[in-house]
Amino acid sequence: MTFRLAPRIGILPVVADRQRKRPVVEASPSTRASEVCGDMTDTIPRLMLMGLSERACLDPVLLGLTAAFGRNSWQPQVYTDTASPEMVDCTQPLYGLAMRHLDLWVLGPERCYEIFARTAAMVDIALIRCDFNPERNPLQWRLAECLDTPVIAVVHASDLDRGIPLTPPLPRPPDGVLVTGVSRQDPRTLSQRALSIAQAPFIGAISQDAVTQATRQARFPKTLDQLANDLADQLLEFTSLDHLCNLATSRPFSFPSSSDTPRVCADRPLRIAAAWDDTCHCYLPDALDELQLLGAEIVDFAPSRCEDLPENVDVVFFGSGHVTEDYLRSLAANACLQGALRAHVCRNKVVYAEGTGAAILAQAVETPDGELIPMTGILSAVLRVHSPTSAAQPIELEPARKVWVFQPGVRMRGYLSEGVRFCDIGAESVVAQARCENGPTPVVLARKNCVASLAYFHLGADPEALAAALLAAQTTH
Repeated sequence: MTFRLAPRIGILPVVADRQRKRPVVEASPSTRASEVCGDMTDTIPRLMLMGLSERACLDPVLLGLTAAFGRNSWQPQVYTDTASPEMVDCTQPLYGLAMRHLDLWVLGPERCYEIFARTAAMVDIALIRCDFNPERNPLQWRLAECLDTPVIAVVHASDLDRGIPLTPPLPRPPDGVLVTGVSRQDPRTLSQRALSIAQAPFIGAISQDAVTQATRQARFPKTLDQLANDLADQLLEFTSLDHLCNLATSRPFSFPSSSDTPRVCADRPLRIAAAWDDTCHCYLPDALDELQLLGAEIVDFAPSRCEDLPENVDVVFFGSGHVTEDYLRSLAANACLQGALRAHVCRNKVVYAEGTGAAILAQAVETPDGELIPMTGILSAVLRVHSPTSAAQPIELEPARKVWVFQPGVRMRGYLSEGVRFCDIGAESVVAQARCENGPTPVVLARKNCVASLAYFHLGADPEALAAALLAAQTTH
């Protein structure tokens, strides 16, 4: 079974018959892996890069590593431990594979394992990034245990200079320490300091010049691949790529036993129109993967330029993005698309919007300057857009009524966008709300099967529930 999506959305094609360059590892799976996923044993080269200090920037490390592995003809796939589409994917422009999300808090261990096994089996090495976050650090270590992956602690040279153990204390020593921001130092000195603060061997380093280049990339006239290759050169001054490859392939991986993926059974493929242009393009690729695995056909359209929806669509999906006033005005001026959306909703078909994607469904959008820009009015609410003060925050809520993927009594976990809020909400439109510092905050609004959520939820968290929702969307008239 093969499925594809428009190349600009960057979804990884998944093929049932895996063809790998890697040799099978003749080793017994661990008890944990056997209990979770059966007894099929093979290997997936994998490394977790875990930031253990605030100054340990992972972007230059990832760019350098992907370029270094690329020279070895190893196709990398990058993962992150947080399922928020707001996270910047620095490596996709290099290799065309969108970053996947292995969020233990949102998905649970079994779904994380299944998603990892399915997607990592198609590439040569998996690089799992876990940015410094003391609150999530226990979950990051649990994810490392779930995937049985070697952990490389990424620290800044200033952490070694302090000469004191890292805070919070590590549950176990990592498999190696990679140091960023180093000057010209004797590797033996770095090794001694790494052992003193992390009880792990020094495995490599990247210079302060490389970190500076990566953080100031926009000011440099270099292309991204040139920057990545420069970072790889500097990384390999201190780092043995052979040693990293040996570490990545040092553990077996137990693949899940083959099981029947639930599919939408209907007379024709369910069609999903995904909004995609320069502004509206933030999606969880894993969720789009899941929609295609369930048998959906995904087509894209540009809401700022298209005058109509694609033909015979059952679901219209608006992702998030960084909206500007000019973009909002272009949506407001597109009367033809607005009419097509209203007709779609009147036929009781599904529209699902996340984050700033909810803009076109609101009565109006209030800009940070206080200007009201009229929209479709499908939902009786005003969307207030403001400059976010922090990244998307974790949220758990329970829907009050049934509408598409939302089921009353079934708690859902996701991340609340900090850049938008609902206000002036009409009666009987709130599906779910969260308790924040200032009291209950409406998070999900709906009218008929038109749903707008300020939180990002992973649609692939429950494939059976998603399959049922898709079938209902196709049979609704």
